[in-house]
Amino acid sequence: MRGKTQWNERPHIYLFDDPLAVSICRLAPGETDLTIEWLDGKNEGTYFLEWRGMYTGEEWSRQEVQGYEAHICGLTPWRDYEVRVARTNGEVKDTRYFRTGVVPGTVINYLHPQDERYAFSGRALCSPCLIKLPSGKLLASMDVYLGRGPQNLSLLFKSNDRGVTWHYVCDLFPLFWGNMFYHNDRLYMIGCSTEFGDIIIGSSDDEGETWTAPTHLFTGSCTVGDGWEQSPMPVIKHNGRIHIATEYAGRNINRLPCVLSAPEDADLLEPKNWNATKPFQLDPSWLGTPGSRIECFIEGNLFVSPKGDLRCMLRVDADGINTLEGKAPVLKVDENDPDAPMEFLGFVPMSAGFSNKFMMRFDEISGYYIAIGNLPTNSNYRQQRSVLALFCSRDTENWETVCRIIDGEREQVFEVGYQYPSFIFDEEDIL
Repeated sequence: MRGKTQWNERPHIYLFDDPLAVSICRLAPGETDLTIEWLDGKNEGTYFLEWRGMYTGEEWSRQEVQGYEAHICGLTPWRDYEVRVARTNGEVKDTRYFRTGVVPGTVINYLHPQDERYAFSGRALCSPCLIKLPSGKLLASMDVYLGRGPQNLSLLFKSNDRGVTWHYVCDLFPLFWGNMFYHNDRLYMIGCSTEFGDIIIGSSDDEGETWTAPTHLFTGSCTVGDGWEQSPMPVIKHNGRIHIATEYAGRNINRLPCVLSAPEDADLLEPKNWNATKPFQLDPSWLGTPGSRIECFIEGNLFVSPKGDLRCMLRVDADGINTLEGKAPVLKVDENDPDAPMEFLGFVPMSAGFSNKFMMRFDEISGYYIAIGNLPTNSNYRQQRSVLALFCSRDTENWETVCRIIDGEREQVFEVGYQYPSFIFDEEDIL
């Protein structure tokens, strides 16, 4: 066995797994159908696709397929199924689960709650990131999450038709909270080795098909210790440096916002070229409401303000305030000292700023700052994430709720979430 020289795997397997096995790498269920994609180390090319309802004991339905992708139609809506891919000699190497149903938009990838395919990392898909490359290709990444679990795998998918259809690219291991950005004709991925782990970065010269081995920029520990965390948020180039928002965190400390930065013309895979600001220490009494208490500032959106300075607007988690009052803290980055902590400027009224991640970008075409996040509509639920909305502002201090993108207000608040949005501008459109 040789040491790894690249980050990417197709798929990631453990030491005793069979590298020649059939492996289902993408599931995309619809209301009455399923798109499925798989890998095969033997590259046989002809298979039997089999499926049946879960827990029913019914006979398997079967169809012969060519290639490594197939589509199943005529399924029952809102039903749990199991599906497997078998070689023509009868070998069955992978069985996965899915549920049919109606969802808004296009499904890139799906993971059933009882599917243990990625249990070595987690049980739910999380932390989506979307990017458009100069060729027009879209890339979407996501990690596999489980609270206090290993949390160390990310999955990458591509679309060549502006998001109409998607295909699996590779696994990236270890990687959690991955964030893609394009810089100086090169694609980069920066994230964490695991929750509260190291900050790591790698690059790709072929649109994400292959990646350099990850470089460790800043050292953390692991999910039970102290270290780094981040979320896929805007990467900002300003005054000759590239900036990325992150936090230093752990089980026994609050999340402390930081900014990582490096000169734009530097080798971004060289650790010595990066700086991290001193972690920002917040005052729990800043809300100024009797009985209130700030828990943390988290998931910051870096932006260049109308005044031309670099700032960060974050989500705030707090107790003792009305969730409908929505507000977001704003910090200022010291552009003269890349090691200096940020400065607290105050709160701005922002409906999506409380207890939920939102993403904010500046749209050069309209001249507006645009944000997408969760709109709270029920003061009894602190973490309501059933309504996804679009907000806009000319000055980042006065925000208007433009529309509800997805209105799930009547759905079960603790069972349905349209959460952790990632978006990009594509000329006059938003993807």
